[in-house]
Amino acid sequence: MVLRLVVVTLNLAAASEVVLGPFGPVSGGADGKLLARLRKDSLGPPAAAASAQINRPTGLLVHGDRVFASEFQRNRVLVARTARAAAARPEGSGAWTVFADAGPHCATDRRTRVLSCARLDGAWGLAVHEDLLYVSSFGSDEILAFHRKSRKFKRSLTGDLDSPEGLAVGGDFLYVASFLDSRLVAFDLKRGGHRTLALGTPVEVDFEALAFVPGRSPFDEAATRGEAARSAALWGPSEPRETAAPFVDRLRGPEQLALLGNATLAVSSLHDESVLEIDVESGRLVRVLADGARDGRFAGPLGIAVAAPDGRVADAAGAGGCAAGRDPLLLVASYRSDAVTVLGDACDGSLSLDDDLLRGPTAIALDPSDAGGVYVSAYETSAVLYFNLSHVDRDAEELLRRVSMAARLE
Repeated sequence: MVLRLVVVTLNLAAASEVVLGPFGPVSGGADGKLLARLRKDSLGPPAAAASAQINRPTGLLVHGDRVFASEFQRNRVLVARTARAAAARPEGSGAWTVFADAGPHCATDRRTRVLSCARLDGAWGLAVHEDLLYVSSFGSDEILAFHRKSRKFKRSLTGDLDSPEGLAVGGDFLYVASFLDSRLVAFDLKRGGHRTLALGTPVEVDFEALAFVPGRSPFDEAATRGEAARSAALWGPSEPRETAAPFVDRLRGPEQLALLGNATLAVSSLHDESVLEIDVESGRLVRVLADGARDGRFAGPLGIAVAAPDGRVADAAGAGGCAAGRDPLLLVASYRSDAVTVLGDACDGSLSLDDDLLRGPTAIALDPSDAGGVYVSAYETSAVLYFNLSHVDRDAEELLRRVSMAARLE
């Protein structure tokens, strides 16, 4: 069931030029959308932004009354008040400001007195643990941590990452999607160290087309395990772990991550056209949550988010044909399908969010304090879209409640 929805646009930046994005050309149709992120090197650095308007957003995060958005091309993170907070304080409360730029960023470790520096090169995934906002840096193969209030750089994490993208926090663990080598890596934020949680088929580079392509078959699993053993060995001598991480054949180009409760991790696998559920302890594949090979709605799955089965998203999904259940609902942003789909555990015809501005969706974020609030980043239209599902009228054609102008984040 596909419904036409009304959206509020967060600082839609007009862009008439043809730009190659992290997934391909911004214009030119679906056939060319997956040209690689290598275009950053071929095009050179982008011009400095004249204002803090959203430009080609890739990652989203809602924390408290703030919404964070990462920009891959401009190597920075922006922050604004959420729609709910802006509605309560409309006077000048909705502007985007720069939370972190490219850098370089430097900090001295209080214990070791060692100065370390890092650059934000291709900002992507976002996650919060305690007072720190973690940002994945695609080009520099590391994770940068900033104090979420002072915005000061605190440290960086490295772990043989190869173009890290999606981030998720569960307890004291930071889970990272390492895109090019198709690995899921778990960092222990309290005790230090990290390990390879799961290992898949690496993504290869077509240098002539400047494109990332699925790994070739047959795949040398033994060789890839050898490369991953270094990371696994760094987990720490105090708690030895199995060095041979489980091999998950369907893990091909992991993009975004989301925790399903405390025991499993949802992972979008771009080059397998699927969303997988992975056990956070064993790293083994639990099940395939969405399969684009059988359902065209999931062409190029990227952004994912998890919603409780008893909230407004569940009500909306029920109106779309999903029976109520106990399992969480999964929201999937499909880059090539230009749609966000809500999946339930008993869906006959699941609800799809669809709008003219929803082109090239890359990330989804839910606001825990806003029962029906859903944010979606639209890469090709340089927009962050706010949907509100708090009012569900099963007899109406439109499922989305129109949001007042006071909620506009501009």
